[in-house]
Amino acid sequence: MRRTFRYPPYVFLVLITVSHSNKVKVIQTTQQIVQILLKKVQQDTVILGPTPSPIAKIKDRYRYQCMIKYRDEPKLRKLIKKIIDLFAEDIRKEDLLITVDMQPYQLM
Repeated sequence: MRRTFRYPPYVFLVLITVSHSNKVKVIQTTQQIVQILLKKVQQDTVILGPTPSPIAKIKDRYRYQCMIKYRDEPKLRKLIKKIIDLFAEDIRKEDLLITVDMQPYQLM
């Protein structure tokens, strides 16, 4: 069953969560991240989202996430680093928060 639906241990997961006090900013940023990923990853890599996190708002901050399911993506860490660098100004000036969880144990 896990192999059929592409879940660990048959694939690797990465969970990217974006958080900000403005819901529109969170949605737009997460959509931009997904668009960049779709252009750069291999064809068999699956990107799910953007979707609201299971707990969509914590401490007046909205949270959206996307998940990457991949079997072999050797340049993924560098790509994620470039994406975070792309949003570095928003992170610094606008209190945007982007968290990356390689191999998440829980999806909250």
